[in-house]
Amino acid sequence: GSVVCVNADGQEYEYSLSKNGTFTVEGMIGPTTFEIKDGKVRITDSCCPNKTCVEQGWTSPIVCLPNKVIIRVIDYGEFDAVVK
Repeated sequence: GSVVCVNADGQEYEYSLSKNGTFTVEGMIGPTTFEIKDGKVRITDSCCPNKTCVEQGWTSPIVCLPNKVIIRVIDYGEFDAVVK
């Protein structure tokens, strides 16, 4: 399935793209809030001064440079085999 991968100030987080909700991560200068809805993701609020990340809308990747937050959607697709 698809996951939302969030890198916030060097920390990695994963969220299911199929589960709607609003989430907050702590970046370098403060909190960044993002929303997952209907298989899409967007930043709804950030402590950065210019809010360019908020203006990017429903897209991937989304980058907030001042707060060091990167959000991207990764589609793992369906597996037909697992190799160890």
